[in-house]
Amino acid sequence: MSPIEAIRFHENKFLLEENFMGLANASINPTHNQIYYLHKCWRDANLGSSINPFDKLKEKVLFYESIGTTVKVHEDHLWAVLLVTPLMKRNHHLFSSKEIIFIDSTSSCEASSSTITILLSATKVGALPLAVMIHASQSIQNYINAFQLLKMNFPQCFGGQDVRRF
Repeated sequence: MSPIEAIRFHENKFLLEENFMGLANASINPTHNQIYYLHKCWRDANLGSSINPFDKLKEKVLFYESIGTTVKVHEDHLWAVLLVTPLMKRNHHLFSSKEIIFIDSTSSCEASSSTITILLSATKVGALPLAVMIHASQSIQNYINAFQLLKMNFPQCFGGQDVRRF
C-alpha cells in the first residue's frame, strides 16, 4: 500500500463509521507526515535504502539463486543489475530469439529514479521475456554496463548465438 492509499484507507474507515472526531484525532488517525515516515521506515527495512539498494539485494541473492533466478550486479556510480528467471533462461534457446528482440526501457522508477530495461523475444504466442536489467540511468555507458552483464553471464541468450563476438 502506498502512503496515499494508507491515508485514504484510514480516512475512509472513519467516514464509514461516521466517526468525525476520530478523523481529527492524530493519536488514532495518523497524520500525513506520520504515514510518510512509517512508509519510509518500512521501505528501508524491506526494500533497502534508495541511496544504496545493493545492501538489501545482497541479502536476498541466495534466496533468488535457490529458486533458479540469476542475479548479477555491476557496482559503481553507473550501477546495473541483471535478473534472469528460469522461464527467461528457457526462452534463450528459442529460434525466435535469433530473429527480433524488443528492448523496452522505463525510466524514473521508484525512489532511486532507476531505469528498467526488458528484453523480449517475438514469438507466435506473443513476446517472451529474455532478461530484465535495472540500471542507474539512460546514459550510453549505463546501457553498456547492463548489456555487458548479459553478455558475460549469458553469451548464448539470443537463440544459441554467441554474443561475445559482437
